[in-house]
Amino acid sequence: LLQLFILLQKDKRTSEALDCLTKYLELKPERWDVYEQRGDLYFNMGKNQEALEDYNICLENTSENYAVLHQRAKVKIRMKQWKDAKDDVDFLIDHDQIPEKQADYYETLSKIYDGAGKKRQADEAISKARRIRAKLL
Repeated sequence: LLQLFILLQKDKRTSEALDCLTKYLELKPERWDVYEQRGDLYFNMGKNQEALEDYNICLENTSENYAVLHQRAKVKIRMKQWKDAKDDVDFLIDHDQIPEKQADYYETLSKIYDGAGKKRQADEAISKARRIRAKLL
């Protein structure tokens, strides 16, 4: 089923790919990593609540999956859950010290502040992201 999912996704047959992952998870609900893939599909489809639920299941099993935590923050931004999104990004900034990722996290933080109407903090976060990126060049 996972191979079929990959083929369906490549063919941009999103609905069928989603059905394939859902059937797979009915057979193997312990495969938390597949929840990440389905969460990404939901995210790309704009199904925010479903994406959030799948990312939460994944994170229950692997709290240090920084990519999933970042995706979850992006879903929370879409849902205007500013405080929860900021909590996720703050955790990432504190724990994932890879410079490229730090820049991404500060860009996300800027979106959170912007959405929450905090222009000064948004500008500070995007400036920090740019400084980090400039050091990488």
